Amino acid sequence: MAECELTDEYKQARTLYVREARQAYNECVSSVTNADYWYKYVQCIEAGDGKAVGGGCAHLATTSGEKYQSLDIDTDFCTPLKPTVRFLKTGFEQYMQAYNVAMCK
Repeated sequence: MAECELTDEYKQARTLYVREARQAYNECVSSVTNADYWYKYVQCIEAGDGKAVGGGCAHLATTSGEKYQSLDIDTDFCTPLKPTVRFLKTGFEQYMQAYNVAMCK
């Protein structure tokens, strides 16, 4: 079998396709992380803890370990949004055909 040197168009399309296919899952997980950060940040402000610390509550909300209560939200509910390898492969193959993206130079 001959070697295939991937075209730049193929590599760019693949990267973009995978990024967009994973966007909903990544945003779901990120939203939980962000909510937990802000929850801790508010606790820090209410406790008056950030005044004498470089970075203030923004720093303490990410480094203070057990000092502030976490929301403890499990991100497993986001899992159905995570595309499988099979889904990515099949979807990208269809994308390549629809847009006539050449794989090899």
